[in-house]
Amino acid sequence: MAVKKRINFNIDKLKQCYNQPEGFFDEISQYPTNKYLKYEHFTLHIIDDGRGENSDKQPIMVKANVILSDGTLLGNFVFHHSAEYDGRCFFTFANSALYETTNIVCGEKYNHQSELDFIASTLGLTINNFTTIELAADVNFNIIAKVMKLIKDFKNYDMIVNGRRITDENRHIDNYGEYYGRSRAKRDRYPTLYFSQAKSDGLELKIYDKTKEINEENPHKKYIEDWNEFGEQKIYRLELTIKNEQFKKWLEYVRENAPTSDHLLAEWGDFELAEGLLTLRAYKCPLWQFGADRLVYFRSKATNDVVSLLDIALGAAA
Repeated sequence: MAVKKRINFNIDKLKQCYNQPEGFFDEISQYPTNKYLKYEHFTLHIIDDGRGENSDKQPIMVKANVILSDGTLLGNFVFHHSAEYDGRCFFTFANSALYETTNIVCGEKYNHQSELDFIASTLGLTINNFTTIELAADVNFNIIAKVMKLIKDFKNYDMIVNGRRITDENRHIDNYGEYYGRSRAKRDRYPTLYFSQAKSDGLELKIYDKTKEINEENPHKKYIEDWNEFGEQKIYRLELTIKNEQFKKWLEYVRENAPTSDHLLAEWGDFELAEGLLTLRAYKCPLWQFGADRLVYFRSKATNDVVSLLDIALGAAA
């Protein structure tokens, strides 16, 4: 019996940059490590006061965990008063907080992402940028094998990487790699596939067996399996890393194309709305496709039809 193909779009890492109000760092840096600062609905736990063993040292960085009223670790702030980041701070979500269900609306699950807005507002912080977004398309079938099949089928499909068609099937593919794990006795059957852009702030894509990684390296992340609800079926992940400059390009793309598009909404190009939009599947899917298509896609030589990674993930191709 054929497996019914399923796909979930999950944010696996989210790091956001905020502007600190004037005088904020001076206030937060007066507290020692292990101090708990209680606010309405959450607590800041200072885990590093930036002084080390020298209590008289003037800190340039303070780290604090954010703990919700029910005890959930939402993530951590790194507040700065350095030459590079003066006036800014960074918040990174705890991975588990991104896979804990807080609400279900019309069949769509929601996690703890939306709670950060209230916390930032309480502290007087304003959003500066989305420093890193790791957005995964999780599927319940071996997509690694299907992508590798298309890569090797140069007789029937063109392969376009970073906007350039691979014209010589015998030449090494730039910005693409396959990594095989192994024991001393044998090599893994399937590799992890890597696609990237040459620049340091470029897009990156990793395609791998997520269930295998959880079982072998991160058994404490079984909550990802519970969130996806694939049952006994394995999770294969297409994990796209989007940094600040690339996210800006997505917003520009939406603003330029939404007026003539039947699948892009104009509000998706509004930076001020992005924090809330990143909780929605309807937004995460086109954002993921935008990044993935810029890294790699295929085109049938017979029909000229494009075969995207999203097509493959949805079971509509290969």
